[in-house]
Amino acid sequence: MYDATFASGSIVDRRTPATRSRPAASVLPAAEDQRALQVRIYRPAHNVVQAGRADSGHWLLEFEPRSAPFIEPLMGWTGSDDTLRQVRLKFPTREQAVAFAARRGWSSTVIEPRPATPRQKTYADNFRYRRPEGTAGRAQTMAPGPGGLPV
Repeated sequence: MYDATFASGSIVDRRTPATRSRPAASVLPAAEDQRALQVRIYRPAHNVVQAGRADSGHWLLEFEPRSAPFIEPLMGWTGSDDTLRQVRLKFPTREQAVAFAARRGWSSTVIEPRPATPRQKTYADNFRYRRPEGTAGRAQTMAPGPGGLPV
């Protein structure tokens, strides 16, 4: 509850000490509960909508969910009392993320990225009559006509 009044042109804070904003360290659970935290460290995939890979060289540290989400009865929204699910920490290397979790006593699971499998493709492949199996195209989706050729 925030009650501010103007006194001679300045704002006077009338909150009680219990309702004043807490420091950021109080967002985390107590020290004994922090030892039981489990984190997941992974390298996120690049955005498939964009061609660049400018922001894909980092590693993310996320907390594992500690409680299941629930349906809020009034509006039907999905809610959760686990605020640590919103926290994502970004690190330049895997080793720094693992060391950060180890310093705090968190058990970590590292998910290694899958190696990229580049496909050799030329611009002319977009106009081939017989496309390779597994690629979307008109010749593949149409039923074969007389003589086994697509209609």
